[in-house]
Amino acid sequence: MNVHEVSTIQQLSSFLAGTQPVIFCIDEDKRSVYQTISKTLSKFAYSGLNKRSKGMVIADLIKITGDSRQQLTRLIGQFKQTCS
Repeated sequence: MNVHEVSTIQQLSSFLAGTQPVIFCIDEDKRSVYQTISKTLSKFAYSGLNKRSKGMVIADLIKITGDSRQQLTRLIGQFKQTCS
């Protein structure tokens, strides 16, 4: 499974549990990482998720990007401000 094929919370849960093989395709360029974060938040409609699902999306982004939870929380806050 390609990381871009994950489109449901259940698939995301399987990925985080390590039961689904995934191919990572993230560049080292910060701009592409930020775009990936933005696309992921949009794909899962992050603002409308419950607390548990939001935590799963954050865990996914930590795994994919290698950023810290604090860094992702800051970036998600910026995403919410720009997309609202």
